[in-house]
Amino acid sequence: MNSDFYFRLGLVIGFVILLMGTVFVSQLYQKQSPDIVTDVSSSEPVASGSAKAQALQIIENTANKSQIAKSVWLASGMTELEYNVIWEAGTEKPGSSVLNEEKRKGKYVTKVCGLEVFSSEHKFESGTGWPSFYDANKENLVLKEDYSWLGIKRIEIESKCGEHLGHVFEDGPEPTGLRYCMNGAALVFVPEE
Repeated sequence: MNSDFYFRLGLVIGFVILLMGTVFVSQLYQKQSPDIVTDVSSSEPVASGSAKAQALQIIENTANKSQIAKSVWLASGMTELEYNVIWEAGTEKPGSSVLNEEKRKGKYVTKVCGLEVFSSEHKFESGTGWPSFYDANKENLVLKEDYSWLGIKRIEIESKCGEHLGHVFEDGPEPTGLRYCMNGAALVFVPEE
């Protein structure tokens, strides 16, 4: 037998050992994982072996949420629209958010990090088709200059953990004169108890 045969045999054996090690580590990790993981967007328990549970575990254990891969977010239950708005600074279609019709008392928190950013007390009908507020919980927001729309300067609103929420304009009602024009896809309404 020539040396080429032994080289190929060694590659096959090495590959099999690597594969067996990967399976062993994977099974060991699953045994140490909790049996139930809670889906933060719905508070429903999720079986630990599912792709959704694994995605939720990655999200929970990652400090910088903006660095998580798109595939993980989608596996966690986030929609394409939510991903586009929150992590790619997209904009939902005007009039498409159910939050436009929300009239109850409560607070608005960010979809990913759950940071309180708006109160129903400051919500108003702007006629733009997006949920609008004249005041905000500024300690949970970051303002950034944004020239992405035809080179026109706008002020982008992000949460402290990097979620794109929308923009703020100086054409709102008194007493602030501001209009926080938000994407409903980036927010969750929490009714007052």
